[in-house]
Amino acid sequence: MLPLRQTDTGTLLGLLITGINPRKRLDEDYRDFLRLLAAQVASSLQSARLARELQQRNAELAARNRALAAFDEWTRDLTATGEPYDLIGQAQSLLKSLIPLGTAVYYERSGERWYVRQMLGEYGDEQLRQAHDAGLAHEQTSNLRIPFETGQPYYQHLYNRATDHLPDHTAHVTATAMLPLRSPHGVRGILGWHCSGARAGPRWSAP
Repeated sequence: MLPLRQTDTGTLLGLLITGINPRKRLDEDYRDFLRLLAAQVASSLQSARLARELQQRNAELAARNRALAAFDEWTRDLTATGEPYDLIGQAQSLLKSLIPLGTAVYYERSGERWYVRQMLGEYGDEQLRQAHDAGLAHEQTSNLRIPFETGQPYYQHLYNRATDHLPDHTAHVTATAMLPLRSPHGVRGILGWHCSGARAGPRWSAP
């Protein structure tokens, strides 16, 4: 059993288990050969890991560049139209093209209820659609109430069905992100996204 170690830090990468030739004596020359073999395998593993990390960093950099270019184009569009819902719809489409999200919804509050003003995607449940059409109660819909009251984004990496008092209609929701749209007069509305399906939700990070 030969340890495979990273050359610069000595970190253990794994173990190489070899069978010994029964017709050869396990002398020092044989041991040196096995040590050389282990060193070469460890070097190959380290090179493969570094190449994978470099590929990942390049992919992340390319994604950031695409996002910056897209947002730069969207920012220029801000001066081309004065229709806020058109701009919100463009923002939803832009983010959906950059991030593997599910449904994008923009809510505004009227009295003690929240209503959908702009939506991209599907509810995924007919009763959930009907509940949105009727308006979501402010006090009972924590996914909207919390970012409205705090002015800060509210993320649920694993969606809690009790959050919005709609457990029977949100079984398909896996993760949510709610971002308050602030103005000089306070929070104007909430941009919301939800992922659905069997897989776990993404690890949201603050913008």
